[in-house]
Amino acid sequence: MLTSQLVSWFGDEVIDWRRLNVYHVPSGLPKLSLDPVEQEKRKAASWKLTLHPNVWVCGDHCETASTQGAMHSGLRVAEKIQESVSRT
Repeated sequence: MLTSQLVSWFGDEVIDWRRLNVYHVPSGLPKLSLDPVEQEKRKAASWKLTLHPNVWVCGDHCETASTQGAMHSGLRVAEKIQESVSRT
C-alpha cells in the first residue's frame, strides 16, 4: 500500500527504494491518561475553538501534541465552521 502511494507521487523508481533505518522514539507522544474522568476534563478544556466570533483555533496544541491531534483538531474546527455557516 505504501509503495503504491509513493509510486503515484514519484514514479516507478520507488520500486527500487529500500528502507535505510527505523528509529523508535519512546517519548515521541505525550503520555495520556486512560481514566475517563481525566479524558473528559481534557476534552472539555480543548473544546474552546474560537477566540472571537470569526477567529478559530486548531492545531496539535489543542489536543495531543501529534500530527493526529493536529488533524483531529482541524477537523473539529472545520465542522464547527460548517455548522456556523449553515445557521446563517
